[in-house]
Amino acid sequence: MSPVRVEIPVFVMLREYPQEDGVLVPIEFHGKDLPFVPKRAFFIRNVPEGRERGNHAHKRCYQFIIPICGTIDAHIKNKYGSFELTLDSPRKGLLVPPLNWLTLTGFDKDTVCLVLASESYDVEDYLNVYEDFEKASSSIQ
Repeated sequence: MSPVRVEIPVFVMLREYPQEDGVLVPIEFHGKDLPFVPKRAFFIRNVPEGRERGNHAHKRCYQFIIPICGTIDAHIKNKYGSFELTLDSPRKGLLVPPLNWLTLTGFDKDTVCLVLASESYDVEDYLNVYEDFEKASSSIQ
């Protein structure tokens, strides 16, 4: 297996088509909106006030995080530093490449978050211990 190159997470603005009967926000794959075809999707909802989600990184999996409803704060760490981003629109998704430590906070009471993942669930892909993440990300050129 070739080494994974650390990449910086980026916002992806999705197109929006307002119509009389509602607003359509499509997501296309194969490089149009996302650089992958999802193999897994899941929702995060009903997060108790003050609780965090994530607190891990992936070795191979890309994730695309969309706040379908509500607001989420994304705290990201990688070998280049730390930064925070706010996800506050269902048109603004966050593409998180492998080897980025991600913690999600600031969930509103009614927040619903959709996550599209490039890989099927594999416990071996997770870096759940921060020191393991630091070791893995520092070994990549």
